[in-house]
Amino acid sequence: MCWNDLGTKEVDSAAEFYGELFGWTMDDPVEGDPTQHRTIRNGGKENGSMYQQGEVDSAVPPNWLPYFATADLEAAIAKVGELGGQVIVPTLDVPAGKLAVATDPQGAPFGIFSGELDP
Repeated sequence: MCWNDLGTKEVDSAAEFYGELFGWTMDDPVEGDPTQHRTIRNGGKENGSMYQQGEVDSAVPPNWLPYFATADLEAAIAKVGELGGQVIVPTLDVPAGKLAVATDPQGAPFGIFSGELDP
């Protein structure tokens, strides 16, 4: 597991709760960003983010999405299908590498990431 994203309806409250619970710090959101995206730091290292759920997500309860690292994203994506899972967000390029989002055979979502990891 290399990253965790929290989609929430109350970013400020969530940042305060998890900051006090685990001692995490959060970057301030970029001014004007409607998602209020904040990078989570644990012991100074990036380990996730929080963002404001939008209108599209209004029916979705707040949730965490874990990401798992792999050396070969395309091979992992192929294996998801072979094992009965489904890719729901195809490969996306991001600044640190590439990612995709999939579900396991029971429908639980997770991310798959290939690229630079914070040591």
